[in-house]
Amino acid sequence: MPTLGFGTAGLGDATRDAVRAALRVGYRLLDTSGATEWYREDLVGDALAAEIAASEGGLEREDVFVTSKLHPRHFAMEDARVQVEKTLRSLRVEYVDLFLLHYPRCWGDLCGDLGAGGEPRGTWRDAWRVLETMRAEGKIRALGVSNFDARELSELRDHAVDAPSVVQRRCDVFVADRDVREVVRRFGWTYQAYSSLGTQHRLGLDGASRMNPVLSAKPVVDAAEAHGVSPADVALRWALQSTPPQAVIPRSSNEGRIRSNFENVARFELSASEMATIDALDGTATT
Repeated sequence: MPTLGFGTAGLGDATRDAVRAALRVGYRLLDTSGATEWYREDLVGDALAAEIAASEGGLEREDVFVTSKLHPRHFAMEDARVQVEKTLRSLRVEYVDLFLLHYPRCWGDLCGDLGAGGEPRGTWRDAWRVLETMRAEGKIRALGVSNFDARELSELRDHAVDAPSVVQRRCDVFVADRDVREVVRRFGWTYQAYSSLGTQHRLGLDGASRMNPVLSAKPVVDAAEAHGVSPADVALRWALQSTPPQAVIPRSSNEGRIRSNFENVARFELSASEMATIDALDGTATT
C-alpha cells in the first residue's frame, strides 16, 4: 500500500476531475467509501476507468490501490454483502484492495436514516465476518477499520480470523493520536491518517464553522518557509516522518495543490528540531 494516497471525501461533483488529476500526477492509492453523504464512488470509478483507457496500457487496474469502507448502517450480514457488491459495481472493479469498517457503531445522527432508534440490525463483528468471507472469495484483498479506538482494536484483534492490515483515524499536528498509533504499531498493523491537513477542525458538532489551526501554526509555517514549500507539505511530511509512522490520504479539488501534495513531500525532510517543535503542538489547539 502506498504511504501517500488521494482522499476523495467531500469532493462531490468535482470527484471525477480531481481523481483523474491525481492519477495523472502519480497517485496510486484512492480512498473512497460507500457513504453517499460524503463520497461519490461512482465518479471515482468513472475516473479510474477513464485514466486506464486514456493511458493505452500505461496504467492498469493492478497499479492502483483502491480503498473503500462499509458504513455502520449496513452492518447486518445480509446488508454488508449487498453493499460490498454495490461498491464493486460503482467502482467498476472486480476487487477492492482494502475494505474498512467505516465506524464501529452508529452515533448521533450517523444512522438516522434507519428510523426509530437509528441502529443497524448487526454489529461490526457481524460485518467483519462478511468481509472475511468476501476476502476468501477474492473480492477484497485486505481488511481494516476506521475510527476504532484502542479498546475496540483490542476486541477486533481477538475477534478476527483474518487480522486487519490498516487502521484509519483522524490525525494531525494538534491531534496526534499517539496512544492509538502506538497500539497499532504494537499489533503490527499500518496506521493511516485522514484530515492530516486539519480539515476536521472546521467541523463542529453544532454545525458551526471552526478555524483550522494546522496550516497557520507557527512551527508549521516556519518549517515551510525554511524548506521553500507550503504549510500543507510540512503537515504531510511531519506525518510521514512521525514515530510511530503514518500513511496519509490528503484530498483537494485544486490540481495545483494535488500536484504539490504529491511531489513536494518527497523533496525535503524535517530536521529533528523541526519535528520536535511540531510534535509539541499536540493537544494545544484552542478551536
